[in-house]
Amino acid sequence: MDESRKNNTLKTLIHEKKYEEALTLAKTLTDEGSPEGEAALAELYYDGKGVKKDEVEAFIHASKAAEKGNADAEYLLGTLYMNDKDMMQDNDKALKMFQKAASQGHALACQRLGFLYLDGKIVPKDEEKAEIWFHKALQIYEKEPDQNRSEEIYILGMMYFLGKGVRQDRQKAFGLFQKIAAKDEPYGQQMVGYCFLKGLGTEKNPVKAAEWMRKAAENGNTKAQNFMGSFYASGTGVEQDYEKAFEWYKKAANHGDSSGQTSVGQLYRAGRGVKKSIPKAVEWFKKAAEQGNPAALCHLGTLYLCERAAGIDQKKGMELLHKAAEKHYGGAARYLGDAYKLGVGVEKDETKALEWYKKALDWGDSQARKNLIELGYNGQEVGSYLETLKHTVQ
Repeated sequence: MDESRKNNTLKTLIHEKKYEEALTLAKTLTDEGSPEGEAALAELYYDGKGVKKDEVEAFIHASKAAEKGNADAEYLLGTLYMNDKDMMQDNDKALKMFQKAASQGHALACQRLGFLYLDGKIVPKDEEKAEIWFHKALQIYEKEPDQNRSEEIYILGMMYFLGKGVRQDRQKAFGLFQKIAAKDEPYGQQMVGYCFLKGLGTEKNPVKAAEWMRKAAENGNTKAQNFMGSFYASGTGVEQDYEKAFEWYKKAANHGDSSGQTSVGQLYRAGRGVKKSIPKAVEWFKKAAEQGNPAALCHLGTLYLCERAAGIDQKKGMELLHKAAEKHYGGAARYLGDAYKLGVGVEKDETKALEWYKKALDWGDSQARKNLIELGYNGQEVGSYLETLKHTVQ
């Protein structure tokens, strides 16, 4: 087997996580004088894959491969120079290595240089230079779609999606998400689904959104599992089916996801997709509330305020609503307004009710508009208040 085929086999073994076999082949290639084999050997020592982690060995092999101009070794050497505080930290050498690797079209090195210019600790902060390097990384990823760098591509995609460190470009972000989604990576699949759902960087298509979210959900992505629950609950991209909604929310909940736990509680409370059970609703709301989920705190609070099956405890109910309100959860503010308006759990006080309804509206709870009108604000006054809020935010 010639060196080129051996190097391809080595890449395949690492991609398939057959690290012990990869280590044996990398050592063989290193003995044969292959810089690619020695660079791979350095990475295996650095990551502790197939062998005990040893940064000294990683440094030795990376240095030898870098002397032969191997870009992967140059990048790893830069990482070692930057990160090792006790042995060889040298930021100037790190920068030189990243620049060398980047000049050979090494996407990770370009991305790393972008972060360095964005951070401004090792080089003078320069957002324009940062964006140039990030854009170079993007161009390399676009030209070489088979690069096994899903995590780094995802990070770059999120930067373009959010406009962090680069000019916001949802189309570029969508393209990057598609690349990693095609590799069956759940976080890429979830973001492709989200882009189709919202029409961000691509046309809005609820059916495609559900297709990609399902792939991510089946791969264990809890965000996608929650989205699938909401799709079936609302009939978005799929036929409405509360039983299937419950199944997907339960999957996320069983993974400890507080949003999934809250949704399971809501379905038990409403008796949708599952037999109604207030005790089970309380059980799931408690799990999510323990993680600080504001919606769960709010729902649990309302159950303790007025639901006999939950075991009425109005003091505890008000405490939970206040905890949710501290997180600026609009629904909790509205329920606190209701409590003061009706005198449930507290003394009746329409002035305080008005204050809480205003906070609810301020925090995005649209239902509070109706409550304000019922309390004496007319529609025009509520509209005027909303305009004031809008200008305040702007």
